[in-house]
Amino acid sequence: MTTPEQSTTSNGQTLATSINPETFKAIGRNRSFLALLIGQWASFFGDQFTIIAALPVIHHLSGGNALATAAMPICLALPRIFFGLVGGVLVDRFDRKTLMLTSEAIRGSLMMMLVFASRDAAYLWMFYFVALGQGTVATLFYPARSAILPIILTRQELAIANALLNMGVVMALLFGSLMAGVTVELIGPQWAFAIDASSYYISGLTILLITLPKRTIAPSASAQQVWHELKEGLIYVWQTRSVRYIMALSVAVALGLGGTLILTLDYLQNELEVGTSQFGLVIAVLGIGIILGGAILKKLSGALPTNRLVALAITINGLALTFFVIQPPLGIVLGLAAIIGFSFVVSRAVLGTLTQAIPPDALQGRVQGAFDLVFQAPFVLSIGLAGAMLGVLPVQTVFFCYGMMLIFTAYLALRLLQGIDEVVYADRTTVEL
Repeated sequence: MTTPEQSTTSNGQTLATSINPETFKAIGRNRSFLALLIGQWASFFGDQFTIIAALPVIHHLSGGNALATAAMPICLALPRIFFGLVGGVLVDRFDRKTLMLTSEAIRGSLMMMLVFASRDAAYLWMFYFVALGQGTVATLFYPARSAILPIILTRQELAIANALLNMGVVMALLFGSLMAGVTVELIGPQWAFAIDASSYYISGLTILLITLPKRTIAPSASAQQVWHELKEGLIYVWQTRSVRYIMALSVAVALGLGGTLILTLDYLQNELEVGTSQFGLVIAVLGIGIILGGAILKKLSGALPTNRLVALAITINGLALTFFVIQPPLGIVLGLAAIIGFSFVVSRAVLGTLTQAIPPDALQGRVQGAFDLVFQAPFVLSIGLAGAMLGVLPVQTVFFCYGMMLIFTAYLALRLLQGIDEVVYADRTTVEL
């Protein structure tokens, strides 16, 4: 199989070797990134309050209707599937800092609506309205956030930047979920939604502190011009082998991880019949496992090029999922959950870093929109597929199928990402993208 790029020198640098004390120090002096990081950590923390509060409230208001509960994450994902590419075009046409500020203001205001909606079953529809709104705004915010990282950081700093952002997700899982559970129990879900709304406003204030070079704002365009620019981005993705391979691999990773999520939750609920406190324990151990796994990975990664790093993480995930075939008890499930979470963070963070490091700034928004689409759509599809398979096949068979899917994805990562470090770190004039 042809590798993504022609081999050339990159001085042995990989995504793994770029994670070093010198790069950490450089990022620590970057005020724009630190402001973004603090705001995002606050937002991740606030999101846990909604995650813990929303589903039980919907379950209660709907009278225990399972479809009503499942509709919430679907409403969040659908706008990113249908409008993600258009959002990428807008990110490339308009001022990205302004888009991020506007997005956070809208998301905070939408979340405040749930403070009132959670009191009466007559307002259950507002949960889905808010979810659709949040998903739509996300088509602007996340591509814009990813697009500014290569502007405020060097290519060598991108891996650590994404690792720190993902660390915020982990810390939110560890502490935010526990605090959210206490908040909901003691003072009610309305306060949880209010805290999440406040976290968006805090994020917006930190975005004000980010310094970006001025961009030429494109004049308003017709639908035809937007379509032309969208096609321009898609052509770039298709014609650039490295980006095309990353997108293809992202589809495979998302398919495996979407199934992993729903299968693990189904096993906890139906096979082990865990309660709320045990479920919180699983989430907390998952976060601890990610941190410990990251430390172990750092020891190994110096000798691993990026393709082997991603392949190793996904292989471990596949083996962990296959292990469910023996119907393990909760103690072993805790360890398996930690491994699965670790794999998800590594594969998602590395693929995201690569999509930021390779494209030119003028196309960053469209590439990030496409990346979000090729991850979100298969992820949601895989959740539905796994649910359908559970209805007609033994649970052990479904776990085995998805475990094998992930192991095959690891093989794809090994082949498709071969030579990708040269693309990121070598002289761009000597590398065929």
